[in-house]
Amino acid sequence: MDKQRLIKNIDYSILICMLCLIAMGSLAIYSATCTGGGTMFISKQLTWVVLGFVIFFVFMLVDYKTLLTLSPAFYIGAILLLASLFVFGKSRAGSYSWLSIGGFTLQPSEIAKVVLIISLTKYLVWDHDKRQTFFYVVKALIISGIPLALILKQPDLGTALVFIPIIFAMLYIAGAKPRYLITLIVLGIAVLPVMFMFLKEYQKARLLVFINPNIDPLGAGYNIIQSKIAIGSGGMFGKGWLL
Repeated sequence: MDKQRLIKNIDYSILICMLCLIAMGSLAIYSATCTGGGTMFISKQLTWVVLGFVIFFVFMLVDYKTLLTLSPAFYIGAILLLASLFVFGKSRAGSYSWLSIGGFTLQPSEIAKVVLIISLTKYLVWDHDKRQTFFYVVKALIISGIPLALILKQPDLGTALVFIPIIFAMLYIAGAKPRYLITLIVLGIAVLPVMFMFLKEYQKARLLVFINPNIDPLGAGYNIIQSKIAIGSGGMFGKGWLL
């Protein structure tokens, strides 16, 4: 790939927005934690920012066609990582979602998000001539369903729910017929009461407090209530720097 053309074609508006978000987030973290945690939290944040930029530029230099070519290997690797959690995973809050490798913790479901996007892109482009058929949608759901089922098995309902809008957005942009997507959405809504019965108690609580956090103000709804208090206390412009 022509590196000069690559640099020339960078969307600098997106890059500037990203830098602004990083700066505002870092300032907010420092302001909120400098008195209680010193520089520990902001140091960790900046470390991950630097690492993120390194990965960002590495992938920017890789031709996207190479990523699509390697997508089957990525997909199998992501499935193996997710499956390994049931043998080597570390439990956090009742969910086996993390791998510990030499003191470094890794959450395979986050890797699976990126891999799913690459894998679905490969399929949706490769089988684009069949995009008007229902089988086109079904096959995409099968590709997505395997990692999704493994994530639900951990169990990690929150991450699994993030996959759903990703899948539907990609299918819509790829040109799948809207009536197929609407049918799936209606069917999904119809089976929600049945699915709710099979959720664990803490998962039910998380969904219910999203609607009304006051049903468990000191438990599952505590964070939501405190966030509303913080926003109300800060008002439009917040408490101020370091306050």
